[in-house]
Amino acid sequence: MSAVSPVRGVGGLAAHAVQADTTDPAADVQRWTRLLLLASASGGDAFSEHCAAFPFAAVVDHVRRFGKTAVSPWLPTTLEYAHRALHQCARGFGAGLDAGTPGGVLDRWLPLTFDLHRDAVSYDSYIGNPLLESVDGGTAAVDGLITALVADLAGHEARERSRTAGSGQQKRTRAALRALLRVREVAPYATNAVAAGTEADEPDSAVAAAVLAARTLEATPRSVAQVVTLTMLPMTALHDEVMFVRTVQILDRLFAVLAAAAREADKALAERDVRAAAALLDSAAGRVEGTAPLLRLLATMPAEVFAVLRMTTEGSSAIQSRSFRDFETTAAALDPALLPAADRDRIHRSMARLQGAWQAFKRTHWGIAVKLVGSAAGTGGTSGARYLRERVDRPLFPLLPGSAR
Repeated sequence: MSAVSPVRGVGGLAAHAVQADTTDPAADVQRWTRLLLLASASGGDAFSEHCAAFPFAAVVDHVRRFGKTAVSPWLPTTLEYAHRALHQCARGFGAGLDAGTPGGVLDRWLPLTFDLHRDAVSYDSYIGNPLLESVDGGTAAVDGLITALVADLAGHEARERSRTAGSGQQKRTRAALRALLRVREVAPYATNAVAAGTEADEPDSAVAAAVLAARTLEATPRSVAQVVTLTMLPMTALHDEVMFVRTVQILDRLFAVLAAAAREADKALAERDVRAAAALLDSAAGRVEGTAPLLRLLATMPAEVFAVLRMTTEGSSAIQSRSFRDFETTAAALDPALLPAADRDRIHRSMARLQGAWQAFKRTHWGIAVKLVGSAAGTGGTSGARYLRERVDRPLFPLLPGSAR
């Protein structure tokens, strides 16, 4: 159960990995499961209260200390048993496991804790999509989740900066602060985005990031903040993996928003509502253009650390993102020819802007992949960076005049 790794990365081992671990979360989970089974056998209506009392913090802290690859050997089996007991007791209580309820949160989260044990690691389980996707209250809610994820990342890097004096961590912390300062570009409808104020001028980026992150998370609904906390279940104890997971989560939720915007734009085009369709596409373009700070943050990942993560996450490539594919597939069907000729110039400009922003995003992503992966083979049978390069210039809107390849 050692957290030691020969690879150090920007910050070496995460702060969790160097803290004392005095509890056995497997014992805590066993105790919780016994109490749930007893309560179910005796009847009553306290199912939600029992689910909310699950020892989330003990399990999350333990996984973040060691990584899934080195947790207590009894923990995955104990968590899997707790998941089976949850379903059994839900039936006994006559309760549902709907999204957003304590039972629903636990039902979606528990499989994420033992996916490696079951040889079931996937892109979705690695980044916690079953929980992230449960935040479904419209664009503003998803923007709030994105903002909270950025804030949590900035706070994490600020804490690491306080114990790591290297130039790499200093650069990382500044990049995280910039991402948080510009989060409204990626998530413009979030209600928990806090104005930076004087923190933007703070000479110590760690202090500025810590203050702004804390204020943002204080303004985040408790249910969303819980999702942010529960979806950090790294494979290793390396500090860099936290940044990597958070960045992928943020981008995946952004892709989901973009896909929804493309669907709405398609509907507006069918209804000949040029103004609405153009506004949706322009807003989507602004979001994609706002990803530059996030990509710069991702580029701080050392290649040797990424090599370790690739070995532990084989089969969970970002290429498998359903939100990414959904966006590109939906956008490819948008046909401006449905509009009267007099209205096409307006929509052509908006489509061209989004297409240019998307291709620039993919070009930057490819550049990062070259740095991190080089010519190594990619996951899922792909050819790594070359796979991305072959798709960089593929038009987002093949039906836009001048876009077809």
